[in-house]
Parts: sequence; structure tokens; C-alpha cells
Amino acid sequence: MINSVSVKSNIIANYIGQIYSAGIGIVILPFYLKYLGLEAYGLVGFFTMLQAWIALLDLGLSPAMMREAARLKNSYGGLVELKILLRSIEVVFFILAFILIILTLSNSNEIAQSWLKINELTIEDVAHSIVLMGFMISLKLIVSLYRSTINGCEYQVWLNIFLVIVNTLKFAGGFIFVKYVSRDITHFFEYQMFIGVVE
Repeated sequence: MINSVSVKSNIIANYIGQIYSAGIGIVILPFYLKYLGLEAYGLVGFFTMLQAWIALLDLGLSPAMMREAARLKNSYGGLVELKILLRSIEVVFFILAFILIILTLSNSNEIAQSWLKINELTIEDVAHSIVLMGFMISLKLIVSLYRSTINGCEYQVWLNIFLVIVNTLKFAGGFIFVKYVSRDITHFFEYQMFIGVVE
């Protein structure tokens, strides 16, 4: 009966977390257009697209980690094996994140000039925003590994509560930031970077 309650609570938490995360993005993102302007909003869209591409860098390691965490979580020996496996995959993810950061730092001006059509924003602001995007995507890659491990260990209620808080800070907090604090796109991405570090 305890397992049944645990499974039910995990399923409910996952549904609520996923619906909230998708819903808040759909509701809040259009408001950015009003306060950031068309080009800055386009950069937010570009960042959203880059975040979707992050799944390609994962190479299937996060789902594999989730399966292994689910298999190994119930014994002491299994937990030791899980810790070793997690540390091994961490190395791969940190190397990928480091390469991504280096590529972003070295190519941000090129991306700003060649990939994007800019009229109102400065190349420097767009390049700086792209660098911040690279850092945030690198963080997201690493976070995806830990999120998968927590999911596999069946701490999904706790994880989804945390994700609701983080997504509220990202989207609703981002909206409050651009409405009342600063409409500068670099400041917006710096705020998002701060939330990414907290996550």
C-alpha cells in the first residue's frame, strides 16, 4: 500500500510539475514581447530553441542514469555503485559543458553577426547574451543529469516542487524583472543566469 501511495503521489507530482512548467511558459513568454521588444524577444526564442537542442548533447546518458538509479537505489552496495556511476557520467557532462562554454565564448560575435539579423540591438549586447546562453545551456546539461538521478531515486514529489519554484522564478520572476527592473536584454539573461546557478 505504501508503494502504491508513493507511485500515485509521484505520478500526480509529475503531471502537476509538467503542466505547470509548460503552462507558465506559454502564458508568460508573450508578455516579454511587450516589454523587451521584437529583437530581444527573438533572442529569447533563439535561447528557447538552443535549450531544446541540449537533448542532443545528452547522448541518452540522463535516461540511462535514471534507469540505473531506479535499479540500484534500494541497497547499500547499489548506492555505492550508483555514486561511482554518477561520478563517471559527471566527468562526461562537465567536459561537454566546458567545450560548449569555450565554443560559445569564442564564437559569440560570429553567431551574433552571421546567424541573427539585428537592427535595434548592438552586436556587443547580442554577443554578451549569447555567451550567457552558452553558460545557461551548459548548466542545464549538468542539471539534467542530477534531475534524472533524483527521478530514478523516486524523489519526484520533492523534485517537482523544486521545479515549480524554479520555473516560477524563471518565467514569472523574469516578467517582473523586465517590467519593473530593466528591459535591457543583457540584464534579462543575467537574471536568467542567476536563476540557472541557483537551480
